[in-house]
Amino acid sequence: MTAAAAWPVCTICYEDLRPLSDQHICCLPSCGHVFHALCLEQWLEYCPGGKKKGTCPICKHPCGVAHPPTRLFFQSTGACPTQACPSSQNASEGADPEELAAEVTRLEQKAVSLARVIEEQRDGIKKLNAEASAADCFSRSVC
Repeated sequence: MTAAAAWPVCTICYEDLRPLSDQHICCLPSCGHVFHALCLEQWLEYCPGGKKKGTCPICKHPCGVAHPPTRLFFQSTGACPTQACPSSQNASEGADPEELAAEVTRLEQKAVSLARVIEEQRDGIKKLNAEASAADCFSRSVC
């Protein structure tokens, strides 16, 4: 197993869920799925229906105001081992080609996912602009 595959992944941003990093981690109490706090906050903010009707990005279980995310706290007895923390490796050691290939694959998947999200957002904006334009035309013709 490569070091890149040793950590669970946030399914919103596809980055590693490292409990000892500076990123806060939270879970949805209604289903137990775990995400970066910032990722989940943005998901709920831009989720169709808003925060009141937010759903889990994985299983679509209701969350948000009625079931707010719970921050997870972890404790450590020391520094993480080098094999589990690729960022702590000495740069002069050189990188493992398999780890680099896995990282490239992960980043490519993230790029595809983010491109898909951007396209969905653009489609949503076009739809809302069309609705606003139609409503504007209707209000002008009624008045």
